[in-house]
Amino acid sequence: MRYRTVHGFVFVLAILTWLIPASSKGQSNSNPHAIKPYLTGNINISSQSWGICQNSTTQLIYFANTQGLVEFNGLSSRIWKHPEQKTIRSIQIDATGKIFTGSFEDFGYWTTEQNGNLTYHSLSNKITTPQNDEIWKIYLQHGKVYFQSFTSIYIYDYKTVKRIAAPTIILFMFPTADDFIVQGLSEGLYQLKKEEFTLIPGSQIFKESKVHAIIPTGNKTFLICTDSKGIYKYDGTAFKPFTSEVSSFLSYYNCNAGIQVNDTLFAFGTILNGIVFSNNKGQIIRQYNYSNGLKNNTVLSIYRDNLKGIWVGLDEGAGYLGIENPFTPYFNPTGTLGTIYTVLRDADNLYIGTNHGLFIASISEINNSYSFSDIQMIPGSQGQVWTLIKHKGQIFCGHNEGTFLVKGTRMQKISNVTGCWTIKPYADKLVEGTYTGLVMLGQNGENWQIHHRIAGYFEPTRHIEVDYLGYIWAAHPQRGVYKLELNETMDTISKSEFYQSASRSESNFDVYSINNTIVFTSSNLLYRYNYDQKRIELFSSLNKSLLEYAQAKQIIPFHKNEYWFILPNKLALFSISKDFNATKKFELLSRNAEITSRDINILPLALNTILLPDNNLFSVCDLSLATKRNLQIKPTITRLEFSGKNKTRTFSTQKVNTISIEYATNNLTIWFAFPAGIEQVEKNFYYKLDELDNGWHKTTLDNITYLNLKHGSYNFRIKTETGDDAAMVKFTIKKPWYMTWYAYILYIAVVVSLTLLFKRIFTVDVRRRNQLREYALSQNRLESELSIKTNEQMLTMRFLMQKNEILTQLQEKIQLLKNDSSKYPVKYIRDIEKVITEGLDLQTEEWKGAMNNLKLSEQGFFKELKEKNPNLTPHDLRLCSYLRMNFTTREIARLLNISTRGVEIGRYRLRRKLGLTHDENLTEFLMSFSPEKE
Repeated sequence: MRYRTVHGFVFVLAILTWLIPASSKGQSNSNPHAIKPYLTGNINISSQSWGICQNSTTQLIYFANTQGLVEFNGLSSRIWKHPEQKTIRSIQIDATGKIFTGSFEDFGYWTTEQNGNLTYHSLSNKITTPQNDEIWKIYLQHGKVYFQSFTSIYIYDYKTVKRIAAPTIILFMFPTADDFIVQGLSEGLYQLKKEEFTLIPGSQIFKESKVHAIIPTGNKTFLICTDSKGIYKYDGTAFKPFTSEVSSFLSYYNCNAGIQVNDTLFAFGTILNGIVFSNNKGQIIRQYNYSNGLKNNTVLSIYRDNLKGIWVGLDEGAGYLGIENPFTPYFNPTGTLGTIYTVLRDADNLYIGTNHGLFIASISEINNSYSFSDIQMIPGSQGQVWTLIKHKGQIFCGHNEGTFLVKGTRMQKISNVTGCWTIKPYADKLVEGTYTGLVMLGQNGENWQIHHRIAGYFEPTRHIEVDYLGYIWAAHPQRGVYKLELNETMDTISKSEFYQSASRSESNFDVYSINNTIVFTSSNLLYRYNYDQKRIELFSSLNKSLLEYAQAKQIIPFHKNEYWFILPNKLALFSISKDFNATKKFELLSRNAEITSRDINILPLALNTILLPDNNLFSVCDLSLATKRNLQIKPTITRLEFSGKNKTRTFSTQKVNTISIEYATNNLTIWFAFPAGIEQVEKNFYYKLDELDNGWHKTTLDNITYLNLKHGSYNFRIKTETGDDAAMVKFTIKKPWYMTWYAYILYIAVVVSLTLLFKRIFTVDVRRRNQLREYALSQNRLESELSIKTNEQMLTMRFLMQKNEILTQLQEKIQLLKNDSSKYPVKYIRDIEKVITEGLDLQTEEWKGAMNNLKLSEQGFFKELKEKNPNLTPHDLRLCSYLRMNFTTREIARLLNISTRGVEIGRYRLRRKLGLTHDENLTEFLMSFSPEKE
């Protein structure tokens, strides 16, 4: 119960301490022209970042965050939620990439699956933990993992978990070479060695203060950093206050974290005023807070990565400082300095010419870190300052209002000609280009003054160069370059020649001097002046060795035979030999290195340190760091995501060496990381799929997508803008199922089967066609025979009709004889009558047979006629048949046993049903009607 009560008190106290409102957001500065270093590496995450660690294999950065475990790849972040949605307070990563985290009443580890996702495994379920326990620190030592809460220390040996109860309520634990130092509240500092706590003699001085950092400094010495009592030194026997500038700063602003960056540099995070850097003497070198780039002033954690960069966990988000980044950007918080156009160093003074006027600052340097203080505007300098040069120990200022001599913090006007853009030595004088031509300055004793304006040339002149023959080359801002020859008294232009670009497609024609040779810049290539042929020609040797820098729009002299060539987003220092071959010494990425509408100055501060004006204000660049780092750190390919119809498969490049995927998922998205380039404002990458892309493509995203890839093996490469070394991944898309060997076997089987089937069908079809042909021939033969039989039948019927008529007539005559039997013997009459009756009966049977045969022969005719005219009755069909055989009306009347008038009426009705006109003959129509023709 005592543990629980005290634990709750300590927990609330710690949270309140960490979450003190950062009331000093932007400390007031008495100097409105202050110049401060500026932090550019802010991480786009939210909420409190309690701990930070880096995966040594993937180089990815992980944050123990209120939202969960945050994975940051240098370009974007992913959040992995705790299974119970708990805040993650602490983090540590071992050499295998296993991520250990601690939270409220839980601790465990995360593993990376084959698809790149993280899975959490709890360890707290292996042991009983006190209620309300929370893990605030995690360390790796001697092959074990140590989880520290306010009441206990849990030791995990990758098999089992063991709990060690603390002798009292503890605040934080810190590692040493072989063991740990733990602060016991109201007790002092304990040494934890071999799982036993031993109170360190003399550490009782920390009873009333909280220790937030213990930094080993070598030879068993430590810096003990407290929240409000500054820093103490511990040499293994005694604790002594570290009286220093940084200790006083931390005691006032509440130290909350601290680490050693290198042998001479320390970083400390505060609750109230951001992060501060000091050397081993305690001198503050640099500070970052809300006023100069930090997202807020409350620092919760500090971590140094593999490149010695400093990650800062904040009360809201995180920040990054590249300690070995060549560039340290500076800015003016109030913006009162304006836009820089020119800079010049004179001893420990820095002169800054801007569009607001001329400023002077004091330069100081501690451990290669520069500061610029005591900023003030020189009285009377208000207005546009175009150029500053130092000649014969005197400083000349080209100003919108004329030309001035600068002496300390005073300005003396020596020319009233407005708009002095550039100043160059000419013999024992100075020639300057202005808004309205050229002006010559001369020296009268120690005083400089305007000597005269040069007559004969009044063009606006931004750049001038003087060659070894005394010609003045003057560049017009828009038109081109003039070659000017002065008279003997140097007050008049005796000869003028105008030159434009040698090609109409090129623009921005300007003039510079390299190794006493006049060089012209354009939009594409460099040119030189051929004095023998008096013409402009391509500078072939320089263009060839400069490569892309042959398109430079500005050339700045540096040291002897060394020149800076400026491109829009980078610059490089080249050494130029006597035969004009260029050798690159440094290359620097710089956002907006080529500033529109104005030149830039590159000012040497030391042997390997330059000051480079930019859009913020200026940056100080350590060229030795640029050489060391070489700005060619390549990105890391993290995972490949293949997708298709209703299916997605993801592969982590760290978990899978061979990637082979089915053709059905041939849409690919490649994800990559670039944690080393966090400070780059603009991150440009170049990628290429060797088998598909002819050249490199540019992207600023952290993923690239290819759709509908064909089957085959692929090599994907990606690199940085200045790097030649590219990250690469190989993968294979399998052939579609219809192109596999078993598919080809199936195709062969199907072809064989179809061939046999078609052969079978063809054979059956031929047999059927032959049968149909035989049937057709047989039908034609039968129809011919039927037609003959029909004609014979018709003749037979006619014969029978005639015979029947004769017999009928004989029967009528005999009836007359019977009526007059007296004349003839009855016996003979009866014999004749019997013969005639037998003849008529036989005639009737023959007639029936003929009629049946007629019906059979006319079946096709009846069927076709009925289909064409479904309203015909059987009587109509019989009439049609008799008419078609060309029987007379009388014959038809006898056949139908009706009167001739009935036949006429039947013919009339039949014509109407058949739709015949008055002019059409019914008999001819029926005789011409042929089913075969239809």
